[in-house]
Amino acid sequence: MTNNIFLSWSGTLSNAVAYAFHQYLPVILQNSASFFSPESIAKDADWFNKIKTELVSVKTGIIFLTKENINSEWIILEAGGILSKGSICVLLCDLDISDLKDSKSFFQYLNVTKLNNKPDLLKFFVTLKNVISPDVSDDVIKLTFDKFYEDLKDEVENNRTKAINMTPETSTFAKLTGRWKLEYKKMDGTFRGQEFLRIDDSGKYYLSVAGDEKYYFQLNVLSSDASRFVWQKIQTIDEKPSELVHSIEDLTLENGVLLRGSDTSGFKLTYTKIE
Repeated sequence: MTNNIFLSWSGTLSNAVAYAFHQYLPVILQNSASFFSPESIAKDADWFNKIKTELVSVKTGIIFLTKENINSEWIILEAGGILSKGSICVLLCDLDISDLKDSKSFFQYLNVTKLNNKPDLLKFFVTLKNVISPDVSDDVIKLTFDKFYEDLKDEVENNRTKAINMTPETSTFAKLTGRWKLEYKKMDGTFRGQEFLRIDDSGKYYLSVAGDEKYYFQLNVLSSDASRFVWQKIQTIDEKPSELVHSIEDLTLENGVLLRGSDTSGFKLTYTKIE
């Protein structure tokens, strides 16, 4: 079945809740098929092109919004792609609607549901049903929702607990925070180079040129084991914002100081933490 619901997440908690919904959406909405990036993209696939293709083909999407990702450029990018389809749902994982208003977030204008509000969550599933299977009776969705609600709730809570109990030391961004030297070479060894960069605890990647931080990328983790990343070029000082996206895969963090991997441009990468 072609994917018809795009699950947009960023950060540990958002990932945990999205994974639970990825498991239970086809149970409650039997004509649904969700795209969830850690599970739905093959290891050898072009990550960004796959995501762009899914954003074009899906009928609707769910944004799993948290305190951690409410201002994430990646979330906003995917939300914009889903909005072009004319339908989008926002699930608040650890936020209240007042948080959206306080932050002046454009998400407040969308179909917003709190995760722990059962009546609203039923309306949420009916809204999704009306997009992907309008001929199915609301009563059918209510029956399946009532039958599996407790199972979904337990799965969400189990995943939430695991996510919330993660210490900063086990967080991907916490591991990567600091200054790094990046050395890269072509797979065939014909070109070599190096750069210096800084990564902050929100996953922003600032590249230094002649000692100055010229622009940054936003990191998005695309696998549950944090072995595949995408860097999205967000802003430069002397250029317009860019949609350039760079995929880095098969990463290995060694003793917290060395990161090895490869990218989709044909380079072998070695990151050495310098402070």
